[in-house]
Amino acid sequence: MQRPLKLQFLCVARAKHRSVWGRVLAPAAKLATVKARGSGFATVGTRQPCQLNPDAAKWPPAMLNPLRTAVLMGMVLLGSGHVVKAEPPGERPPHPEPRVIVNVLAVKGPHQQARVQHDARFGWKRIVRCYKANSPHRKALITLDLVVSGEGSVTRALHVRSNPDNPGLEQCLAESLPGLSMPKAPTDSTANVEMQLSPGDSMVK
Repeated sequence: MQRPLKLQFLCVARAKHRSVWGRVLAPAAKLATVKARGSGFATVGTRQPCQLNPDAAKWPPAMLNPLRTAVLMGMVLLGSGHVVKAEPPGERPPHPEPRVIVNVLAVKGPHQQARVQHDARFGWKRIVRCYKANSPHRKALITLDLVVSGEGSVTRALHVRSNPDNPGLEQCLAESLPGLSMPKAPTDSTANVEMQLSPGDSMVK
């Protein structure tokens, strides 16, 4: 009759105390209260160490395969060098594209502010295109109002202001942002938006 897997595990660990896994698991095996059996496995009984036939002391298949898989995976990862290494503090990959932060400060109307902000950030390509064409090497703070239709799109960009003053950037944004997809709502809304623009990282060392 097959013995309980837990007792098999403890006894085999005791029998294999000379191996790497045995040295790790042997302390647990000493705590087992078992009675020796000639079959190679033991059952609960008197306080005696496992006395197993070395030829019969084998890892149960249900236990051997996961252990073998874990060991092999560890060896493959270490041998191939595919080990995740933490980046040193303060170091990060360069970001050559302009940095854009879009925040919706307030919404007048039925549209949810968080949803409008989420969709407004998908206008990144339009914003970067205008920034590169008009102010690629300077920081800029943009404020504007977006009219969001109930059907789910930007219909107009109003009161566009830039700091420092940049009429070309203002006009480009006013012409590029209409048509940007937005969430739907029962009626139109007006969203007050702030954009922080700055140059990307230089790739020249």
